[in-house]
Amino acid sequence: MKSLFAFVLALVSVAAVAQSSSPSNQTSFSLSAQAMSLSAKTGAIPATDIGGTFKVTSNLSLRSDNLIAANTTGYFGGMQYFLPSAKFLAKTNFDPAAFQFYVTASGGEVRTTGFQHPGFLAGGGINYDPTGSGHFTVNLIEVRAARLPYVSAGVVPLVSAGIKLGF
Repeated sequence: MKSLFAFVLALVSVAAVAQSSSPSNQTSFSLSAQAMSLSAKTGAIPATDIGGTFKVTSNLSLRSDNLIAANTTGYFGGMQYFLPSAKFLAKTNFDPAAFQFYVTASGGEVRTTGFQHPGFLAGGGINYDPTGSGHFTVNLIEVRAARLPYVSAGVVPLVSAGIKLGF
């Protein structure tokens, strides 16, 4: 666990140095709720992800995810890095200030009825903020790979959508 913490701290330091323009629609702190489909040993089950982000630099946030599904809970901490939206939307009619493309990675603990084991989440997604203020954002889609021991065998996909409130 100490080596994971050291790795995350080093990654934050490197990413903080390599910053460019700021996404206009990101607030300092946000709370999020997402509905998701979780692939389990018994088939697809509904799950919820309640979490938050804290802006460290203009493009990097610390992220917390609390996954709740059936008799399983997962507590994950990690990072979210915002990609330059203008580059992705350059040849479209979409407003780059209203969209955020990001990648995310988190590690943590998965607890299931008397058992606990390390797990991870990694992937990316797209946020849409119609006002550009960052106070109300819709997470259009987030796709992540997840290792959730006792829930699923190996690494499985998670697909979710939700809302984010910024402060």
